[in-house]
Order: sequence, then C-alpha cells, then structure tokens
Amino acid sequence: MKHRWIPLLLLTLVIPARPAQAQAPPAGAQAANLVFIPATDPAFNYIGRWGELNTSRGPAMATVNSSSQASIRFSGDRVYGDFDVRHVAFLAQLEVRVDGGRRRLITIDRRRLLLCQGLSAGEHLLDLVVKDVDERGNRWFPPFASAVVFEGLEVGPAGRVAAPAMLPAPTLAFFGDSITQGVRVVGMQIGVAGSNALESYAWLCGEALHTRHYQVAFGRQGVLRTGNGEVPPATLSFGWNFAGSVANEPAPDFLVINQGTNDGRYPPREYLQAMLGYLREIRAYYPHAKIFVLRPFGGFHAAAAEQAVKLTHDVNVHYVDTTGWLKKGDFRDGVHPNRRGSQIASRRLAAVLAPYIRAWTPQP
Repeated sequence: MKHRWIPLLLLTLVIPARPAQAQAPPAGAQAANLVFIPATDPAFNYIGRWGELNTSRGPAMATVNSSSQASIRFSGDRVYGDFDVRHVAFLAQLEVRVDGGRRRLITIDRRRLLLCQGLSAGEHLLDLVVKDVDERGNRWFPPFASAVVFEGLEVGPAGRVAAPAMLPAPTLAFFGDSITQGVRVVGMQIGVAGSNALESYAWLCGEALHTRHYQVAFGRQGVLRTGNGEVPPATLSFGWNFAGSVANEPAPDFLVINQGTNDGRYPPREYLQAMLGYLREIRAYYPHAKIFVLRPFGGFHAAAAEQAVKLTHDVNVHYVDTTGWLKKGDFRDGVHPNRRGSQIASRRLAAVLAPYIRAWTPQP
C-alpha cells in the first residue's frame, strides 16, 4: 500500500513497531545511540518512481523526479537523513513533515542531514517529499549529477520502525515536461530556486482530489524531443525510473499526460504518430488505468493530440480541452504557469477528474 501526503488518511496505527534493522551505522551514530535504517527497509513506503541503486554503503533508493515521496513510522526524539551526494553537482530539495505538521525545507547538500529533533516519546510519522530535482544536471545515467539518492535514516535513541497505515485511496499519476515538474512556478530562476513540484498544477490537483499522486516529468522533454539532464523522449523513457532501472511502481488508477509543448519543431503528422504510439505503450503498461490527455496549455499540437486519442479507440482514454483555462498573465514566461496559473489549471482539471475519482472503488 502506498502512503498519502494528507494526514486525514492515517488510520489508528495498529501495526506493531519493531527494532530497526541492524546495519553498520555512520561514524558517530553509535555514540549518539542512533539506529541506522537502510532505505531498502520494508517499513518505508514509497510513492512515485524510485529505483534501487548501490552506493558505497550498500543498496540505496534513488529518484530523479520531483514530487517523489517516502514515509515511515518511528520512535525516537531525532532523525537524520543519509544521502549519497558524491557525484551530485545540482542540489535537490526535500520538504520534511512530522506527524502531519508544518513542512520544513531541506537542501541535500551533504551526506548527513538533521531532519527533525526534540520529539516527544512515542511513535511519530515522518513524510519526505521531493520539492525539486534540478533539471540541468544528468539525472538519467548513474552516477547522477542531479537526483535524490537516499541511503536511509538514523533514528534515536534506540529507534523502532513500522510501516504507515493508510485508508484506501486512488492513485493519480502525471506524466509531462517542465510544466508538470513545476519549473518556474515560483520564479524565473532555473533550478530549485524557481521550481517547486508542490506548487505545480499537478500536485495541487492531486491534493484537491485527495488522491495519492506523483509526477514523472522532465524539463524540455516531449513525446519526440529529448529532455534536459540526458533524459530520453517520453516514448523511450516511459517504462524506466532511470537508465538501467525498470519502473515497477504499482499501476496508477488514473493517469494525466501533458506532452507536446516541446514538440513544436516536429510536423503534426510525426507528432500524431508518436503520441499514438506513446498512448498504446502506456495502455500496455497500465491496462486498467483511465488516461487523460491534456491539450497543452499553450495549444501546441492540440489537434494532433486530440486525433491520437480518437485513434486509440479506447473508451478509457480521454482528451481534455484546456482552451481558455489560462490567460497571458497566468504564465511566468509565456510557457510555464506561475502560481496563479497553476492554481487555476489545477481547479479546472480537478473539476474534470472529480466524477471519475468519485466513482473509483478499491480493487480486491
């Protein structure tokens, strides 16, 4: 089961906690009576695309996508996060939340980071969400110049861990480019200063619909065009967490596609064929998902995208006409929605998806 970033979903915690796995802790951890919990511990709950990656300490969990999430229950008065930053030149940022409280922004600029301290006795819930993975550095071929490589947590004193408990909820995935990633939603700066997945239309829409949601999105990427950070086009990257790591997250119930803004250089017919192939690939990968193809907010290849949807002859693939959703003042630079534009788009999209979300029932 996947954890949701909304405190209302948490049930009474009935899963008994257990001692954290005994692993070789970092230097200084034993002296502070901390217990190291490797990122591969089954108590962690991951949402989004994470892949296992070996580091100098052993297996870690890596993601190259903004909005990817991890959560765990633990006992202890403090938590440190351990990250492999040996090759990272473009720093990523996390938002940390304990027990559904206020989020705290963390820049992953060193191997060992204090995530929280001064906690009361008893169990706590730790949520981590990736605010931004910088689109400029290599984030496709390990070793990464831009990624979150999570080695684990140090919990103390004498920490114990357990998996979070959740109510059933539908999963909503977004696949797209920098607009879906949240690039420039905050400001004109490229990188973490101007980008925030948690203020993108995609994240806000998922929050409004009370889904478990995540974004798989890469700046400059199109159905045909290669993305920043050495990411292949969407048709070639879809089934992968990153190079060499097959995507194996649970299939989403609903999937939104926002691609085409970066494909303007290609003839409509070429884009049409590529989009149709992309949709067929997604359907083969996720045979039961309801798929929604957005008209790109700027209108790029709108007619071809709509035609591709029709040519699937699939009643569970829908075209969403976004004409008129956003006006000139809703964009940061004419392409990327600003905060207001993202909020408007999220409300409009949530209204489209809401009837389908309400009709969702958990699979047995």
